[in-house]
Amino acid sequence: MTARQPMHAIEPSILVPPSLAHLAEAPALAASLQRTVEARLRARARFPHTLLVGPADSSKRSIAAVIAAEMAAPVSFLDLVLLQSQEELHAALKDVPAGGIVVASGLDAVHPNVVRDLSRAVSQRRPVVAAPSRPQMPWEFDPALARPARAPRPYADFTLIGTAREPLEGAGRLLDWVEQQLHLDRTTASEAARIRRALARCGLTLDVASCRTIAERVIASGVRTLPAVAAVAEWMQAEGLQSVPWSSIDCILPGLLQHQADPARASAGSAATVVPSATAVPADAGTSAALRTDFR
Repeated sequence: MTARQPMHAIEPSILVPPSLAHLAEAPALAASLQRTVEARLRARARFPHTLLVGPADSSKRSIAAVIAAEMAAPVSFLDLVLLQSQEELHAALKDVPAGGIVVASGLDAVHPNVVRDLSRAVSQRRPVVAAPSRPQMPWEFDPALARPARAPRPYADFTLIGTAREPLEGAGRLLDWVEQQLHLDRTTASEAARIRRALARCGLTLDVASCRTIAERVIASGVRTLPAVAAVAEWMQAEGLQSVPWSSIDCILPGLLQHQADPARASAGSAATVVPSATAVPADAGTSAALRTDFR
């Protein structure tokens, strides 16, 4: 009897491509970012301050992470929605080294003062921090009314990569720090590429038509990429499968994702059906084993 392969942990890091060359969901953007990385490394300069705008699961954090890897720069992730005061922002930024990368998510979901203080930090000015005898200041508090605990000292010259699901309307000069703004989207093609890469990193192979079937269903039913990949991977691993044909995925997928789907969109998702065609499956679809090796 063949020993069953151990289950792979399905973690968010599995969605991050190993390099920009593996960013199959946005190849033109990957090539552009690669040129920027190479130019900055030659000049020994930090990566440009960047704003990534796109819906959930449009690879914003994955792109930020792979940029940091290509730059060989330390990276820290900051969920702005969880910050409650200037002190917490200061604590997150004070030890970031020169050339380091800070990925700040949720720019479109926070108080404008958070965006203001990030702008100050990028220009190497520290936010106003209350004296130790005073409580932490909420973001709505006017910093002019606080007495700084010490004279401001500059932060290191780090890179800020901000992410937002919606365009930042009316931010004006608060976004003067942005050196490049990139717009992303979650399409069937981009989602299929992400799913195929993630499964390949688990040692699992699905053909182009199968990945497209999963992509169309998860987008239509409002399912996030990671739980969808986890559901498919856990089923395949539990069944001892390393690859399955499109017909099997088409049959099993509704049951796998039934309880993950947004009820308001489930009917639309269940109605979606993909039929393989010459345009859906490229001529080299049979080389999936080689592609799997490339995407690990």
